[in-house]
Amino acid sequence: MPIVQRDLFMIRLQILFSVMMRSRWVILCPRAEASAALDQLVPLYTQPAIDEPAEPVTPLRDLWHGRGFPEVTFGYPVGGSPCSRT
Repeated sequence: MPIVQRDLFMIRLQILFSVMMRSRWVILCPRAEASAALDQLVPLYTQPAIDEPAEPVTPLRDLWHGRGFPEVTFGYPVGGSPCSRT
């Protein structure tokens, strides 16, 4: 069975991809080791920059307690029935 040009191209392409993947591992493994080592050092030297406020602000959801939108439905324009009702 003769090997045609397309088969040779596919073989070369597979070899190229395997070489590219191996070279990527060679590049990424040292980066991962360096990042892991840095993650172990960074928490030792950092302090939180934001402190808790003395008088915290009331969230907006407490202001809306008990209020709502009666008789409102939500749905898609092409849908037959509404998705949800409140």
